[in-house]
Amino acid sequence: MLGIICSMEYTKTLESATRKKIDVILSNLGWDTDETSNECNVFTERAKTKEQNSKFNGKKPDYVLYKSETDEPIGIIETKRSGQSLKKALEQAIALYAKPLGVGIIFVTDGSIVETYDCRDGSTLKLDDQIITDFLPEKQVLKFIADGSHIFSPEKVTYTKRELINIFSEANYLLRKEGVREGIERFTEFSNLLFLKLISEIEEDRENNGEDRILEKKYCWESFYQLPPDQMLEYINNVILPRLVNKYNHSGDVFNKELLIKSPDTLKKIVDKLSLLKLLDADSDIKGDAFEYFLKNSVSVGTDLGEYFTPRHIVKLIVELVDPKFSDKVYDPACGTGGFLIEAFRNIKNKCKQTKENIKILKEDTVYGREISGTAKIAKMNMIIIGDGHNNIRQMDSLNLPSKWRFSLRACHQSQCRIRRPISLNERSQSVVYICPSRACTSVRVLSLYQQRKSARSPPCPSIFGEAG
Repeated sequence: MLGIICSMEYTKTLESATRKKIDVILSNLGWDTDETSNECNVFTERAKTKEQNSKFNGKKPDYVLYKSETDEPIGIIETKRSGQSLKKALEQAIALYAKPLGVGIIFVTDGSIVETYDCRDGSTLKLDDQIITDFLPEKQVLKFIADGSHIFSPEKVTYTKRELINIFSEANYLLRKEGVREGIERFTEFSNLLFLKLISEIEEDRENNGEDRILEKKYCWESFYQLPPDQMLEYINNVILPRLVNKYNHSGDVFNKELLIKSPDTLKKIVDKLSLLKLLDADSDIKGDAFEYFLKNSVSVGTDLGEYFTPRHIVKLIVELVDPKFSDKVYDPACGTGGFLIEAFRNIKNKCKQTKENIKILKEDTVYGREISGTAKIAKMNMIIIGDGHNNIRQMDSLNLPSKWRFSLRACHQSQCRIRRPISLNERSQSVVYICPSRACTSVRVLSLYQQRKSARSPPCPSIFGEAG
C-alpha cells in the first residue's frame, strides 16, 4: 500500500482561543466570570450598564473588570491571538475603552505574554520593583488603583527580603563551624531546616483558610522551635525526621534520617534565626534566595558539576513563550533544583480548571525531572512545596540512561544539546523545547524563541541551543 506524504498547513489560532485561557485564569484568581450571576465582576464584549456601553460607540471590549458588588469598572483586558502585536492591543484598549470609561488599569495579552499599563501615569505596573507579567486578583488591582502604578509589599515582607541573605550567610557560617562540608552536604542540611520552616507556614496558612492540614502540627516548626537545645535536636531526629522520611522518601531519599548537625547549640542558633522570618509572605520558595546563595558559594558544586542557576525571570519568560498546555508532559533531564519544572507546573495549573481529576493529573503525570547530583533532593522538596507529588523526580544520569518516555516538552541543557539529536517530531502534537542554563540563555535566543512562536503556522516547535561563554 502506497503512502502519500504531503506538507500540511494548519489554520492559525483565533483570538477566541486566547479568551478561553483567560476565562480559566481569571476564575482561578477569584474573579466571577459567570455573567448570569449577580456576583459577576467580569463582562465580555460589553460593559455592565447601558450607559457605560454607549461610550464605546459600537466597539466591543474583550473584558471589562468591575469592583465586586458595584458598577465601578476597574480594569480592561484586551486580547489578541498568538503572535499579534500587543502594542496595537494596548493602543486600542486605551483609546476605545479605558479612556471612555475612565479606567486606569489595562492588561493586554496574546494568551502567553501578559503586559500591564496604568493610564494615569503611562507606566507598567510594578510590585516591589518587579514588572507585573500576570493577571491579578481583584484585591491587588484595587491596591494599584489606590496606591499608584508602583506598589510595595507590607513592611514585614520587605524586611524579610532585605534580611534573608544575611541570615542565610550567618547560618552558612554556623554550619561551617559545625564541620558540615561545603557544597551539597551543607546545602542539603540547611534545606531540610528551610523546608520545615516553609512547609509549617504553608500548613498554618491552610488551617487559617479552613483547609485540612497535610502535615500534622506535631511535625511542624511550632512543635520544637522553643524547646531547649538538647530537646530540640532529639525531637527533630527522633520524631520529625522519621515522619518526613516515611511520608516523602518513597521515590528515593529526600530527607536524611537524622541531622548532620551534632551540636544542640548550633542547631538552636540556626532555628532562632529562621524563626524570625516569614518565608511564605516573602515570596521566597525553597529554591529561592537561600538556594542561590548556597549554590553560588559552594565551590564544590560550581566546579565539580558545573551547576548554576538560570535567573528566575528568564525561566518565567521562557515558560510563557513555550506556553505548555494541560495534559502536556514536561521533562527536564538536568533539572537541578527544579526551577523550570516548578514554573511549568505553576503555569499549567493557573490555566486549567481546578477539578480533582485535573489536580491528580497535575500532581502525578505532568512534570518529570532527572538530576545527576544531590540537588535532586532539593527539586523533590520544591515539588512537595508547590503541591506536586514529587514522584517523577529521579537522581540519575540522563545521558547514560536516556528516558524512553515520550514527552510534550523537553528542557535540554547545554551538554545534551551538543551530543543528542532532537527527539522525533513525527506526531503533530509533539512540541519540544531545548532550554539551556543562564550563560547560554541570551536575549538573542529568547527572542529567537519568540519569533518562532510568532510566525508558526503549525504547532510550534521552539528551540534554544546553547553555547559556552
